[in-house]
Amino acid sequence: MVKEAPSKMKFATTLIATLLLFSCAFIVIGSSSSSSSSSDSLSLSNEDDNDTLCPSLPKPSWKDKEKTARWMVHTLDYGVLSTISTRTDIFNDDDDETLPSSSSPPVIPFGNVYSFVDGPCNKSTGIPYLYGSSMDQSMKDVTSNNVVSLTLTEASSSRDGSKNSCVVQQGGWGDPEMPTCARVVITGKLVRVDPNNNEEEEEMEFEMAQTSLFQRHPSMSYWPDDHDWFVSKIVISDMWLLDMFGGASILDVDRYFSIDLGLVDVVDVDVVVKEEQEKSRMMMMMKRHLAEQTKMTVNLHGF
Repeated sequence: MVKEAPSKMKFATTLIATLLLFSCAFIVIGSSSSSSSSSDSLSLSNEDDNDTLCPSLPKPSWKDKEKTARWMVHTLDYGVLSTISTRTDIFNDDDDETLPSSSSPPVIPFGNVYSFVDGPCNKSTGIPYLYGSSMDQSMKDVTSNNVVSLTLTEASSSRDGSKNSCVVQQGGWGDPEMPTCARVVITGKLVRVDPNNNEEEEEMEFEMAQTSLFQRHPSMSYWPDDHDWFVSKIVISDMWLLDMFGGASILDVDRYFSIDLGLVDVVDVDVVVKEEQEKSRMMMMMKRHLAEQTKMTVNLHGF
């Protein structure tokens, strides 16, 4: 019996070491699988670029019109760019009777969906920056008349709260035309941001705008090189907003540009929350596995 005790103790020690080894392997594999699953999920939805999307911001009060417009320009991804068309083939001879009599060609509006940004996630300039090609009809139009309008609607937002007033659904009251579904029409001149005009300030603006466009619209960086892409911006002269019953508002452009959305704080808080959640998750895993290992050790002492 005396000679069997060391052998029994050696077996118990080996078993504990083996169990601890498998337990550690389980933690590593489980953590890796969790990260892999999460990564796969993200890649399916956004091809590994989900981390470039900006954190959501709460919608401002309907009473603060300029802030609502600034919020829309920063958080929305696309709108409709309207120009005066240069196309000459829109109307045929049969349509002459419906057109006003004039020696000059008719003024024909042309709307086109355009993605835009007003800066990176953590900075709002309030200026809509676009990435366009000289081959596109809208950009052809602005060579003759660069006065444009950019129409934005809250209905294009992915923010959950927007569904209440913007989304058409059975038994619901929402609709993109509901006054409480905010919309803004921005009018101004579309001008190129040229990095080659030997002005340092404009070169820096171009770098900021293009980087922000590629960050928030990742596929843009893969678009064909031979399409003469360029960055442009709208120099705002007028803003028309509707976000509540009672009629639209003409906004004060200077006040619009003075608005601070507090983006640095929002982004920092978002990062901190994610870090704390990850720490909490890891602590819970460690406590759980430590408890399991302690339980196994206690059981083995009675072996």
